[in-house]
Amino acid sequence: MTLSTNQLARGLGLVGALCCGLSQAVPIEDAIKLRAGTFVCGGNHFVRVDGTEQHRSVYVISNPNPEITVALDRVRVFDANGQVLFDYPSDALPKNVKPELAPYETTQVNSADILTEELAPSDRPMQTLIEWSNLDGRRGLAPSVGLVRTVRNESDGAERSRASVECRLIGFERGQP
Repeated sequence: MTLSTNQLARGLGLVGALCCGLSQAVPIEDAIKLRAGTFVCGGNHFVRVDGTEQHRSVYVISNPNPEITVALDRVRVFDANGQVLFDYPSDALPKNVKPELAPYETTQVNSADILTEELAPSDRPMQTLIEWSNLDGRRGLAPSVGLVRTVRNESDGAERSRASVECRLIGFERGQP
């Protein structure tokens, strides 16, 4: 296999950018620090199997910062058709949800606490956007946001299954160090 001049030049350009460009890069500890951002998560909220099986979503939000408080600025839940089902701060968060997380604090938002109706088959799955910011505009680590989907017996609440996945960071503000 032989490389053409163009392929070789492009390859050397990439190597040069990687080798020489790193001296211009910010330190890794600064590169991962953010001021604000948005996470997107999936989820569901419905009853099936003749009303005997509840499918629910729990969003777990943790602040990994030792000195920064993280605020939940907005939490929006959309059905599969893009209709807004819940929109904080217009809609109130349940009392057990902390809208501000001090260092190392965790909170969770349960679909059963914010949605008043089961999703019809044509309206699921749902999508949740969680917008956050660090108070005082300070830069720090992004919160950890995860989705836990549970399936429970309707009659006694016994858990049938559980699955978890990390939510995806889709937007962020880095700001000045």
